[in-house]
Amino acid sequence: MLHTPSPDFSGLDGGEDQQAMDIVRNVVSWHNTQLTAEHRSPVPDDERVEQLKAGRLLSAVVMAVVEKPAGAEDGS
Repeated sequence: MLHTPSPDFSGLDGGEDQQAMDIVRNVVSWHNTQLTAEHRSPVPDDERVEQLKAGRLLSAVVMAVVEKPAGAEDGS
């Protein structure tokens, strides 16, 4: 099972947390662009598609962690 450390962004000043989110969004967007190009290619590389999907998923997890304040309860 893949263990992803839980980054603590609580020490970031006001603009830095937004900058971190922008960077993560750009990474997710890059993965989406690459996936689209790979799917449209005459012979998609299945291994690359899986790698891109995994990278996009990891980026989305990081984005969810960054968006959720440290110690916040999800209410469920």
